[in-house]
Amino acid sequence: MHLIDRNRDEIALESTLLMGGLVAMLSAAAGLIFGVEGLLFGPLTLLMFWLVEAKVPISWVLRAHRALPVPADHPAARMFAGICRRAGIDSDARLYYAPSRNFNAYTIGHSAESAVVLNTPILEYFTDEEIAGILAHELSHVANRDTRFMAIAASIATMISQISFILIITCLITLPIAFAQGAVLSYLGMIVIALFMPTVAMFLQAKLSRTREFAADLGATELLGDPGYLISALLKLEQYSGAFLLPWIRRGQDYFGTHPNTIERIERLKSLQTPHYPSDHPRARWF
Repeated sequence: MHLIDRNRDEIALESTLLMGGLVAMLSAAAGLIFGVEGLLFGPLTLLMFWLVEAKVPISWVLRAHRALPVPADHPAARMFAGICRRAGIDSDARLYYAPSRNFNAYTIGHSAESAVVLNTPILEYFTDEEIAGILAHELSHVANRDTRFMAIAASIATMISQISFILIITCLITLPIAFAQGAVLSYLGMIVIALFMPTVAMFLQAKLSRTREFAADLGATELLGDPGYLISALLKLEQYSGAFLLPWIRRGQDYFGTHPNTIERIERLKSLQTPHYPSDHPRARWF
């Protein structure tokens, strides 16, 4: 099996297990309050979120970030269109830039409409090759429907926290009854479990987000045929962010960060084999 295929399968399995862990936790939390019937709450919630997608107009977010469309004759816009074709993205995907001075790029939207936003320093300081790597990464998020996937995970994690809070309050209010029934230890046990559940849910959600970032890195490599473009962009992002001066940031990312640390991402990208470039590959047209 090709190395890229093996990585894709491993990432898909890890994503499934992490989402399953969040769903199981939601069922367990609901079960503590509602009993056996509550165990169905997790799967039913996941099914509801998957069937009914919340579609907040992306114009609201773009307006809040003061984002404007990248002109059609800009090199980045031409690369964006080429990568969209290469990725087979059939949704309404558009490219914007925002005036923030942070070195950042991100994707917003839903299955019908999405936008990739580049902060202006990306357009000012990054080469065409590096911008291509960033665009391929962000458009991989669009192709993988990661915005929807992570919105579901965030909603489930939030519900776990809310149910845990309700459980703690309920146990504290009914603690006198527990004393009368001799069930204090059971009540205290539920309180301890409820205290830890939000932290575990946050850990699983962050881990899932990092896994989807690896999936987008893999997608960028497949779209461009070479991990070098994204590697160069990540190295420059690391340089400008100054994260290499703060190694403790990387340690925090390993547990609760939404993005993997840059060194690990680069090492994974370097391990990928470079496939053959087909004649119609975007690289042949851009560089």
